[in-house]
Amino acid sequence: MRNLGVAAILTLVMAGPAFSLPAVVPVSDEQIARFEGTWLGDDNPTPFGPISFAMDFQWEEDGSLHSHSAMSQETWVDLHFRKLEHGWVLDESASLAGMGVQEYRLHPVRAAGDTLDWAYLKSPWYLTVRTVVSADHLYMLVLLRDERHVEFHLPRVTGDMAAAVRAELEAGKTRAGQDDVALLKAAAAQSDGGGTDDDPVEVRNARARVLSTPDDAEAHLQLAQALAQAINSAPQAKVPGYAMEMLSSYQKAAQLDPTSVDAHFGLAQYYLNAPPIAGGSLESAGKEAAVLTELESPMGEIVLAQIEAKQGKTKAALARLEKLVEKHPDLDMAQRMRTRLAEAAQREAEAEQVAGSEK
Repeated sequence: MRNLGVAAILTLVMAGPAFSLPAVVPVSDEQIARFEGTWLGDDNPTPFGPISFAMDFQWEEDGSLHSHSAMSQETWVDLHFRKLEHGWVLDESASLAGMGVQEYRLHPVRAAGDTLDWAYLKSPWYLTVRTVVSADHLYMLVLLRDERHVEFHLPRVTGDMAAAVRAELEAGKTRAGQDDVALLKAAAAQSDGGGTDDDPVEVRNARARVLSTPDDAEAHLQLAQALAQAINSAPQAKVPGYAMEMLSSYQKAAQLDPTSVDAHFGLAQYYLNAPPIAGGSLESAGKEAAVLTELESPMGEIVLAQIEAKQGKTKAALARLEKLVEKHPDLDMAQRMRTRLAEAAQREAEAEQVAGSEK
């Protein structure tokens, strides 16, 4: 085979305005499962010359669908379709010749009929990958500023040919001489955790810590909290990516340390404030409140009061907060929330009085 051309997609030199991610349409498990197997396209014409492109998607124990492509000691790509609570996303790690190790996480995967899209939001660069998968053919179109740029046709291969492709991919990975985690750790040490230069330093440092200590719940929690702060001042184009990375980081922190009050409270705040299409749900927030209550944390009562306020049950929320403040007089968050709700209830009552007197 010629050079395996996954890197061609990722090494395009791109410039343009910030890309606003369209609304995510849920992708079905069946649509993702179509990628499973081995695909090989020889001599696809591209602006960089003819490129052969191989992919081998296999299911992992964690439920992700994983494709590894290794081209040389300096060039390999890992693609992981992962199913989160709010839908499927794509994680990607790559070592590209001349560009070092890079990682892009949580690209939303959206569907329109049989077509699947995911967008790269590495401002100021961006592109969209559009795929159509049938039983025996995988078609990939790379759009630059929504215009056709590169396309790949990859027929499915089976039997001895598939085994040969897998063997070459595995040999390429072996030639690299390091496993993916070690390479990512090295990249993190060199680049403060990766990401774009305009990502806040707190986010880049937190990503570096996660890459260096992936099993540390506190590292994932720190990243989630840094992203929560970054969202407040981030450009609109970055908000979807930050939000989903934050959700994933809170989920990972809670998975690694189920007793983490901060992780469960962070998840509750996400579910309370995110739109439904991004995973927002009062029911999910209620589940986190139940966990917090089991952990004997007063934050569970705060979440329940927030839910009641969202439901328009202001009196119930105020009564809950009154009891909470009486029991925990030093809990500033409960004090502030009670004050805000009381002031809002007063304004509503005054408005109703004015409306009544004008009738």
